[in-house]
Amino acid sequence: MGCEHIPVSTGDGMRTPSEGPFTQAQLVAKALANNAALVLTAVPPGSGNRMALDRDLDSTKNADEDADPYGVGTAGCAGVSTLAANSEPRVGNGQFGYVMNNVQASMPGVIALALGTASINVLGVTVLVDPLSAVPISVTADGFGSAVHPFPLPPNPGVVGLSIQAQALWLDSCGSQWRAASAGLGYVVRP
Repeated sequence: MGCEHIPVSTGDGMRTPSEGPFTQAQLVAKALANNAALVLTAVPPGSGNRMALDRDLDSTKNADEDADPYGVGTAGCAGVSTLAANSEPRVGNGQFGYVMNNVQASMPGVIALALGTASINVLGVTVLVDPLSAVPISVTADGFGSAVHPFPLPPNPGVVGLSIQAQALWLDSCGSQWRAASAGLGYVVRP
């Protein structure tokens, strides 16, 4: 079995990509002589690019399909709260939703969903979603300072390409004027 251009670790954490290609026997010999650390990932023949770069073959790289944070949140008692999506924002994803952490336990808040971004200081909190298009959704943190809010994406092709910005805003006794906020979270609904 021949191997294509395989970077080899020199043992000191440095990779030497200029070496190779190596046969399987040469790689094993280097590893046995402590001249290389080998990490092998096996995938079915012909599926390497799909599994590493574009798992669903939609021509969008895996890392570009997820919801991305933006801006800076405003800290409360537990630090800066987080807002994340629990899965890929894809049409028909009935499991899609928001996950919030680092919130003062049992406090109420809102997730503001909007069609644009902003950066406006309101009562000591930086609002990162467009207030003119924002729709608030009530949420309450549990006793551990977390909250989950389902937001199933409809199986409607008309929402493909819709850009949504979100931010969680909370009542928080340690926050500026009793308020805290997450960073923003932006995503585009995928087909």
